[in-house]
Amino acid sequence: MVKFFVAICMFYALYATEEPALIYQAQGVEALTQALDRELAGKAFWERHLNTLDTTYGYLEGRDALLTCNKKEGKLYYHKRQNNGSFKTLLQYDALLGKSTGDKQIEGDHRTPIGIYTLTQKLDKLDPYYGPLAYVTSYPNLFDRIRGKNGSGIWIHGVPENTLRETATKGCIALENSDLRTLDATLDMKHTLLVIDEEVKIDIDKEQLATLLSQLFAWRLAWLNNDLESYLSFYDARFKRFDGKDLDAFRAYKKRIFAKDEPKTIYFSNVAVLPYPGEESDRYLITFHERYFASSYQFEGEKTLITTLENAKMRIIAEQ
Repeated sequence: MVKFFVAICMFYALYATEEPALIYQAQGVEALTQALDRELAGKAFWERHLNTLDTTYGYLEGRDALLTCNKKEGKLYYHKRQNNGSFKTLLQYDALLGKSTGDKQIEGDHRTPIGIYTLTQKLDKLDPYYGPLAYVTSYPNLFDRIRGKNGSGIWIHGVPENTLRETATKGCIALENSDLRTLDATLDMKHTLLVIDEEVKIDIDKEQLATLLSQLFAWRLAWLNNDLESYLSFYDARFKRFDGKDLDAFRAYKKRIFAKDEPKTIYFSNVAVLPYPGEESDRYLITFHERYFASSYQFEGEKTLITTLENAKMRIIAEQ
């Protein structure tokens, strides 16, 4: 309850208007909540908010750092959020990459994947060939899997200390051991994303980000309101869920859920929106922490959407 009223005060201060207070005065907390939900679903709010932020790499709540790997350059960069909210490149290393060019497709093709990944595990008891430690990536991610890509074991690791090493990897990202140790001393694995591309996209368009963020919360608003048709209008005909459901199967499933017409509470936090690497420039990764409460079901955890923009409308291609 305290957090709720803090949010109201922040809303009031941001817009320097009496409207929220008047809504509360005349109609109560529920009406005020609905007004705030509508505000989040509006592009104007996000345009104002993004105007104050560094969106060099996208919109990032709850992510303090990024690793970016430019395959064309053979470089790995570490970017850290500063106290003023901007990202600064703190470390830059030469990197060995897969011996074959292009995006990874299948196990054994010796390609370094193109995509956005989390670091899932740190390994420090390794064959000496991989150096002193390694970070395991989340390849294959949701988007990889729905496109039929396979394989595993894509790491950021070191190199052999006292033996000859190859000039490329089987698909991993390899650093000199001294560089890897320096990175390890700095890196917060749980709050860092890894972006791999031929050339990593930067200076992301704030208007597109505002459109996607407002559409994300418009999707949430349709969900809150049990508006099935509006909710499903955000899904692309090519949609695949993590469990393999296509759009028809997903529609039937959601129709049964929405038919309950039960009140629900849905919160999104730690929202991140980044352009997805690769040749298709209209793909975006959206991640957030979701808290969902209804009488028949409760959920709290991380959600991932792969989306596109079509005439300023968010279309969800994949969901987990």
